[in-house]
Amino acid sequence: MNTPSRPAPVRLVSVRAAAAYLGLSHRTVRRWVSDGRIPGYAVGGSIRVSMVDVEALPQLIPTAADR
Repeated sequence: MNTPSRPAPVRLVSVRAAAAYLGLSHRTVRRWVSDGRIPGYAVGGSIRVSMVDVEALPQLIPTAADR
């Protein structure tokens, strides 16, 4: 019997955890959420971001070598 598989759960982390992972200030990550560069989710009165989106960010951030 074929049962439909459920999608993998989305891992949401705090803005501070995302900032630590990226080596950035939490203010930068919060600004990116406000600007719409990365989606943010209100959970229990705090903002969370998806680790999938966070892990994709380093490819989107221009470096000095790209300029």
